[in-house]
Amino acid sequence: MGEGNTILETSRLKIGYSSRKRKESVVAENLSLSLRSGELVCLLGPNGAGKSTLIRSLAGLEEPLGGLIKLNGRDIRLMSPKEKARLTSVVLTDPAPVGMFTAYSLVALGRHPHTRWTGSLREEDRERIDWALQVVGVEELATRQVGELSDGERQKVMIARALAQEASILILDEPTAFVDLPRRVELMRILGDLAGGVGIAVLLSSHDLELSLRCADKLWIMNSVGEIEVGAPEDLALGGKIASVFASDKIDWDGEQGGFRLRRETARFARVEGDGDVGLWTRRALTRMGYVIRSDGDESVSISFEKRDGHVVWNVTFAEGEKRFRSLDALCAWVREHLVDEAALMDSQK
Repeated sequence: MGEGNTILETSRLKIGYSSRKRKESVVAENLSLSLRSGELVCLLGPNGAGKSTLIRSLAGLEEPLGGLIKLNGRDIRLMSPKEKARLTSVVLTDPAPVGMFTAYSLVALGRHPHTRWTGSLREEDRERIDWALQVVGVEELATRQVGELSDGERQKVMIARALAQEASILILDEPTAFVDLPRRVELMRILGDLAGGVGIAVLLSSHDLELSLRCADKLWIMNSVGEIEVGAPEDLALGGKIASVFASDKIDWDGEQGGFRLRRETARFARVEGDGDVGLWTRRALTRMGYVIRSDGDESVSISFEKRDGHVVWNVTFAEGEKRFRSLDALCAWVREHLVDEAALMDSQK
């Protein structure tokens, strides 16, 4: 994806809350961020870091405590609500209006910044609504009542409404929060296609680190004191930035697996010979059971695998001999019963 035009940028931005007694509660400050057309950016961070406050501030829904936010080079404070609505569309976690709305009627609300004072839809409005429904893949839901839709269907319709708005930026706060895993993946694919294909800038906050690592062009990682690291997912992972924000005394960042693993009191070591999907899931199974996978050293167990008659067979070599298994379930059950108990006994005797 080539470098797009900068659509949104901030300078010395300070966000937070101001009470009636004029006391400021600062969430983050000195933020210099930019969002380009054709770019999918995921905002990540621990609970309470201030992700929603930043999202609402960038969307123009909360007044910043200081600094500058520009849309297409213009200070948003100098723009009318209609001008901002033509540039930025927003999907929040607030419940969608239900009432007697059909999905089509809800999507049609996105045309409000473009309709005349009567609110009547012209031919170009209807064409944009039909396009938005088609792009998100919810044409068949057009006549359904919003109250009858599932969480995933309703979220898609809300994205279609934002697209009907014909804005340059799509900002979403936790769009996958109440959606099951297949729908989360599908929504992220849709958003990625919109950024790369249609050329709009997409910014979303999320708690789904793994999915964001796989789908985002850039990450904004916000730590607990409001500092933000910006970069490609891979650069941030290799540079230790993800580990520094999310790791704790209970979990460790696994750079080779690209995810987190539970920290164990006692480390046990294993070697797994072989790659591909079987090697991946074998390593993950052993890691789940408290083993550290390495390629050399004094491992208590060594595992290889091969395919026989269309089935995978796992060969396990350990101090007392060898074992063969035809499923990871059987292998893990044996490890749990024999090797883990044996290691625990040895630890207690130290």
